[in-house]
Amino acid sequence: MLAALVCVLFGRRSYLTTAEVEARIARDRSMTHIRESLTMAAVTATVAGTVGRGGVRKAWDIVRRKKD
Repeated sequence: MLAALVCVLFGRRSYLTTAEVEARIARDRSMTHIRESLTMAAVTATVAGTVGRGGVRKAWDIVRRKKD
């Protein structure tokens, strides 16, 4: 009897309800947003880091030379 109950409980999970499908879609969308946010943070850190400062310094040198 216990084995039959366990089999019924495990077998019932073989199909997805609409709530589960919607939850998975929402989870996937939020994971995509998190990945995009991390990507933008990495790009911003790179631009604001040493590479960005060097580029800003060169651009500023060009601007100062044009004024002379």
